[in-house]
Amino acid sequence: MHEADQGRGLRAHQLFYNAFLVEQQVGTLLAKALEGTGMTPSEFAIYSAIWMRGEPVTPSDLADQINLPRSTLTGYLSTLERRGHIERLPNPADGRSSYVALTAAGREAHHQAADASQGAQLDLNERLGADLADVQRSVLTLHRRLAEAISADDPETRPAG
Repeated sequence: MHEADQGRGLRAHQLFYNAFLVEQQVGTLLAKALEGTGMTPSEFAIYSAIWMRGEPVTPSDLADQINLPRSTLTGYLSTLERRGHIERLPNPADGRSSYVALTAAGREAHHQAADASQGAQLDLNERLGADLADVQRSVLTLHRRLAEAISADDPETRPAG
């Protein structure tokens, strides 16, 4: 901290900066854990989001869930589809849209990647030790508050009032 900032606490931008650093560190650990699986951390997040839903999901709902621009997600979904790891299903309620779902091969690829990441997760849990529960609560609180802030700034998701 600069001398002029001493006594004023954290600078306004510091939370963003620190969150960015954590994102980069998590990505580094996850990329290392996923070596040999043929899956990137971003792809793993997409596979995981689809898998956790347990049912087909529209690409727009998936993009909102993982906070990716729709155009970026479209590129990832095309890659996963070429691998035979997702299938696109017609949306009976809207002929202009579709659902995506993991195929059996996609579920297996996700399972292998999840297994590969498990060791890194357990190592991190051990390093956090007694702080693990507090860190998890803080991360979930930050995630929820950021989602609320993003939603409040988005006229399409802002509650009427």
